Amino acid sequence: MPMPNSFVSGAKDTYFACKVGQLSRADRYRRNNILSLPPTDLEIFAINGYGPEDVLVLANGNVLTGLQDGRLIEINADFTNVVIRGQTGGRPLGLEHLPDGRIAVCDALKGLLAVDLATGAVDVLADTEGGESIKFCNNAAVAADGTVYFSTSTQRYQIDDASRDVIEALPTGRLMRRLPDGRVEQLLDGLYFANGVIISPDQEFVLVAETGKARIQRYWLTGTKRGHAEIFVDDLPGLPDNLSLGSDGNVWVALVTPASDMFRKITALPFALRWVVARLPEFLKPKQFERLHVVAFGLDGSQIHDFVMENGPYQFVTGVREQDGVVYLGSLNQPSVAKFTIAGCA
Repeated sequence: MPMPNSFVSGAKDTYFACKVGQLSRADRYRRNNILSLPPTDLEIFAINGYGPEDVLVLANGNVLTGLQDGRLIEINADFTNVVIRGQTGGRPLGLEHLPDGRIAVCDALKGLLAVDLATGAVDVLADTEGGESIKFCNNAAVAADGTVYFSTSTQRYQIDDASRDVIEALPTGRLMRRLPDGRVEQLLDGLYFANGVIISPDQEFVLVAETGKARIQRYWLTGTKRGHAEIFVDDLPGLPDNLSLGSDGNVWVALVTPASDMFRKITALPFALRWVVARLPEFLKPKQFERLHVVAFGLDGSQIHDFVMENGPYQFVTGVREQDGVVYLGSLNQPSVAKFTIAGCA
């Protein structure tokens, strides 16, 4: 059905932006090596909605995101106006381009969807696998032939209990794929809250983030390692959320919250104690330290960028997308999107 072209205006603010360090592979993740550089540009745009979990740059240069209430909205490139482009009826998370011009949407409640931004039509690509409902579709990557690789974070909980699943640390996350003929296959299971997904430009491997282990795995699609997984990067300084492949050819990673010593200690407890901690009242739970933190890696796993902003106006980054030197940000916990330029942080 056609969607109304109703525009809403939000407020746009510019702040000092980031501390940035570019570290050697040997020095990566040593927090004291992050360099403090002069202030630069961070634009924040209020969207009259909540929870833009992922961000996708469209062919016209505008930015697409999905909100808590199920809306898909398009934000113009200069961050001044918004138009509603669709409604999934669920909770849209990861967004990617499909070869036919539609948008692949990982909806945490509805499964893997395809949305036509011109008409608002929503089609289900995958909501079951092996006779079971797909629970908590999170992020996706689309191959040249239209195969969609996507993550399901957990088989135990829905999105409102995501933190409970991470704390309990029972690995039920999966890496899946939906083939062009409609078949759905499981490629990997036993993942600790499977999250961001990208496919390499040469289509040789897929990367999938494990939020609960602060790492990214590589699953080989071709060659002698086909069907096997290995660690791509480990011991990240934060818990990885969405992944994206930038126009610069790098793998961009949103680090939603630091991988603190407290987090590591809790997830190392016996399960009975993890179960109790996961159900503590909010005021008793260990507090998450929030900041803006995104990193970028080469396809060989070498670190290229590390952008950090402590105690700033934009935090809990869940989505990141680099396009022509501009880095766009989304957050599950914010009523706004943000962007900054790499040149401004160099």
